[in-house]
Amino acid sequence: MFMMHTSAVEIDGGWMGHFQVGRCALSEVTDTWSIGDWTVNVLQSYDEDHPSDGLWFTYATSCALEDRVCHEREMEALWPRLSAVADDRKATSIYITLEDCLGGSIGPFQLERSPDGTWKGGLWSPKTN
Repeated sequence: MFMMHTSAVEIDGGWMGHFQVGRCALSEVTDTWSIGDWTVNVLQSYDEDHPSDGLWFTYATSCALEDRVCHEREMEALWPRLSAVADDRKATSIYITLEDCLGGSIGPFQLERSPDGTWKGGLWSPKTN
């Protein structure tokens, strides 16, 4: 998978363009999840005992890092599978990082399971628990 990011800035009555192209390294993929017609490249998924029973999850996003709407769609699609993994591992926290093919990332951001079983986070919370 390749990713290209373009931007343009107006300078002195003209435009200057900036282009970045990156290739996602499949060697870093530790697992692939099929979510509908979309394949999620999982880069890390492991348990951590400190500071709590946390699940650390990193995946290669297909969204531009600035596209929050796209990230929310990705997370909603991922949530049933990710929450099932958290349940299996009895995690009370999930730390999620999104990485793009250009060397950028968002996170980790944290989701916490409340005593009633619902998950809430700062940057994103699942619509359905």
